[in-house]
Amino acid sequence: MKKLLLLGVIALGVATVACDKDEDPAETSKTDLLTNGSSKSWITTSFFVNDVDITAFQDTCDQDDLIVFKSDKTMHGDEGSIKCDPSDPQTYDHGTWYFANNETQIISTTPDIELDTIYIDTANVLELTNTSLKITGKEEGDVFEVHLQAQ
Repeated sequence: MKKLLLLGVIALGVATVACDKDEDPAETSKTDLLTNGSSKSWITTSFFVNDVDITAFQDTCDQDDLIVFKSDKTMHGDEGSIKCDPSDPQTYDHGTWYFANNETQIISTTPDIELDTIYIDTANVLELTNTSLKITGKEEGDVFEVHLQAQ
């Protein structure tokens, strides 16, 4: 579930900054929207698999998990304040991310040392604002859509 959630948390949209009539409109970069210029945490507010809302079925300990995107193109998951297993590390799935296809997709890579492999995942950005991230993608034949809120 955490893997699917992390995959779901990997894509972005476009937003512009309002300005006075005398000024040219300034566009906030997608990287800045995703990372707040250095690091930004996102929490899942809704999680759909094959158009079914499974948000309420998540374990309580998973509901406060965060995805942290950094401007240096690294990312990781964070257990939040409630861990499912107290012995689990606070952060997990350290990897990298980048935009693709005119910044309409986020590509993430996360190594799995136990399986000696690297996962490469693609998420399509439906919406990206300073406070909202909505992404969609496919994992093992299932279509997921994840809505996240900036923390």
